[in-house]
Amino acid sequence: METPIFIFPSSECTEDSAPKKDIPPPEEFYRLRLSDCELAIMADDKERFLDAINGENGSLPPTVSLRSINLGLFLNDASKCAEAVLEGKAKPLTSSHAFFFDGFYELHNAARYQSLKITRLFVEHDKNRAMSNARCDARLGFCEAEVLPLHIALAIPANGLVFADWVDRNGGSDAFKLICRLCAPSMRHSLEIARLIALKTNKIEKEALNYAMEGKIVEFSILLMVASEKVLRTPVYPEIEDNVRKMLSGKIYFLFSFLAAILAQSQQRGSCNTSALQECMEKKDKLKQILVLLQIFETIGDKLAKYLQLEQPKPSFVEVTRQVGHIFEEGGIHSRLEVVEEDPMNKTYYRQIIGDPHGIGENGIVHNVLPSRLSLVNPLRYDLKKWSAYTRSQLRSSRALSFATVDRDVPPIKPMRYARKYVPQVCDQKLSKLLSWGTLTRALKHA
Repeated sequence: METPIFIFPSSECTEDSAPKKDIPPPEEFYRLRLSDCELAIMADDKERFLDAINGENGSLPPTVSLRSINLGLFLNDASKCAEAVLEGKAKPLTSSHAFFFDGFYELHNAARYQSLKITRLFVEHDKNRAMSNARCDARLGFCEAEVLPLHIALAIPANGLVFADWVDRNGGSDAFKLICRLCAPSMRHSLEIARLIALKTNKIEKEALNYAMEGKIVEFSILLMVASEKVLRTPVYPEIEDNVRKMLSGKIYFLFSFLAAILAQSQQRGSCNTSALQECMEKKDKLKQILVLLQIFETIGDKLAKYLQLEQPKPSFVEVTRQVGHIFEEGGIHSRLEVVEEDPMNKTYYRQIIGDPHGIGENGIVHNVLPSRLSLVNPLRYDLKKWSAYTRSQLRSSRALSFATVDRDVPPIKPMRYARKYVPQVCDQKLSKLLSWGTLTRALKHA
């Protein structure tokens, strides 16, 4: 059994070990007449669910719709009922009918609705990694693409309210603040879902490089938190044997060569292409911040991993910030303790933009939580009746190009050990000299 990224004492009120409270039955609480099938899903009662499903002569009960079953399984995180469907015991329901809807496959929907127990169930049954590497047509922000479950698992926490006031403009200080936000109590649920899916995703180092090149710092940081060993140590391309950090360093050198060329042209012509210069500067700033994160995780990644695996009561945000700051100081990294503050979720301006807790609007579509960041919106639909189960499985397997030759268990996140420790700066020593605008300007004048 894989070790979860966060461990709490059994006495704590976690999602799986919370003490039972005297809660009225759902039909009394909501004042609604619910079917036996819906009540069984809400209670995650496997036997009651099977009795309600199998008692209708091979068809769904007339009082319940397929849509209510789709949403009920994931919104209630009914893993026991979902397991009955996976095992083929709920004969009127197949996996394609129960888990495929809104144009998404099973693990995509588990990530959309942040269903931790169902995600764990799917990952355990995903022996050949077909679920984890299946791609579906969806829209991320304004870009249509073939989306992996990992993309959704990273997009939803990255659009969380905890990052609403995070500004990525000050290098290392903001890197510390970002890591503190990632370790916040409200992020534990989403981080564990991302970790489970990341363990089964093929070529995750390429996905990390894509996030870095797109300047998606929060998503890239989440990958470092949950799969740092693979991201930091695995070569992106076997024939080159360069990891993510080396490739990003080369990209920054290229950007500064391009900046030097633009400045040289502006001096010769007396004008400057401000749009190209601004775009190049923004890319340079993003890549510099990502290099800071890479160097931080190479230095104290093992200590952060140990901290995430500590068995401790649910800490407050102030306690988390102080503990992470102590880890930074032990690694020789300045943490700026003035960043310690109250839980971002308690700030007043959040209450003006809080919507559905899952960020889900009508028809189960995930909408933008924050206008300034990209999230999953407007998935492309398809008709379940139009596609047979065999056709869908063939389509999914053709999209999920597996780079793994054998199926092997991926170990859980373990503390990393590095032989060499150093204090990370904004960039390497050679690169820091090149980053100096004074040095660059003087070189151009001499040229």
